[in-house]
Amino acid sequence: MAFRNIQAGMTTYRGHGGDRGDAYYAHPTNAGPHPGVVVIHHMPGWDEWTCEVARKFAHHGYAAVAPSLYFRVGDGADEAVVAKVREGGGVPDEQMLGDVTGAIDFLRSQPHASGKVGVIGPMTFEQHAMLAEKFGAIANLNRRYTRLRQVKSAEEIDWMRIGAALTDRGMIALRDNLRPGLSERDLADIVERSYIALGGTNVIHFFGVTSMAKPNLGVPTQFVGNRDVARGDIVFAEISAAFWEHPGQVLRSFAVDADPPKLYRDLHAVADAAYDAVAAVLKDGALPQQVIEASRLIEDAGFTIIDDLLHGYGGGYLPPILGSKSRPSAHVPDEPFRAGMAVVIQPNVVTPDGKAGVQTGEMVLITETGIAPFHAIPRGFVRV
Repeated sequence: MAFRNIQAGMTTYRGHGGDRGDAYYAHPTNAGPHPGVVVIHHMPGWDEWTCEVARKFAHHGYAAVAPSLYFRVGDGADEAVVAKVREGGGVPDEQMLGDVTGAIDFLRSQPHASGKVGVIGPMTFEQHAMLAEKFGAIANLNRRYTRLRQVKSAEEIDWMRIGAALTDRGMIALRDNLRPGLSERDLADIVERSYIALGGTNVIHFFGVTSMAKPNLGVPTQFVGNRDVARGDIVFAEISAAFWEHPGQVLRSFAVDADPPKLYRDLHAVADAAYDAVAAVLKDGALPQQVIEASRLIEDAGFTIIDDLLHGYGGGYLPPILGSKSRPSAHVPDEPFRAGMAVVIQPNVVTPDGKAGVQTGEMVLITETGIAPFHAIPRGFVRV
């Protein structure tokens, strides 16, 4: 996919009451005309991620401005400033409307402007109503924005590789430190300690811990429990760490101080085969239905899944979100995969009663001819 050349950098705008504040402005370098987008930053502040969103729009042909809404307090990305804004109850509605209106006026004043301007970002119901009252009917562009988020720029991919490396560190730390007697809270501590000091942040670390001889859990849980790891357990995990909100995601299963019994060997063999079958069909132009068909070997082996088979990732939990033949998703889209999409292949193969299961998989990049890896940690059902 061809991205447009862009120009990006700092500027200023006149907000509520004529106050002059900082903004980040990105636009294509060609003459236009270009539609505009005002990017409203989230409560954590006017940060790197917000500026990246503006650049993302510019790469796709929009002139995008991300105004700081905290400039009256101080640097909009400073944690102390953000804390002060929080303590004050956030940005007042009238002030926010004035700042957004000023950003719209800034975009419309540019020589390459088409006159059409959109607004994206978090706002309250009251703020949305005030915006609609001032500017008239507002078109919902959520689906269009989601489609933009699906395909990553080269810049995003580079940052996501850092997130993937930090995620690998989390899974390696879990693998190398697993032992009987640890609680699930200990597992979370082990995982986070591996990347927090390097600037990583936790997105998720889901763990499943159950006996392989008498299993009662088929998928990692989203909240840690009180059970201690014991000899003969399976510990399966889904881990995502991020660097400046650019994540990786990796899923693995470990047998604790015992060889996996036949049921678990079979489950993991099918999961590995399903991963390879899905990976083999993924490329630019492949259809979601082809992915589902490739996973039929799960049902052919007498198993099913609980978790999603595949989902888009990076900047949100993105489409397509696909299930399998026996556990379908709500909707199978017709739109093909596109080069530059990041997706997570994650066959969570389980017994029909859902009591025994394994997890394997990771985030990959869709290319013109196939997939490219983000992660380096080897796959496989490892005894630890």
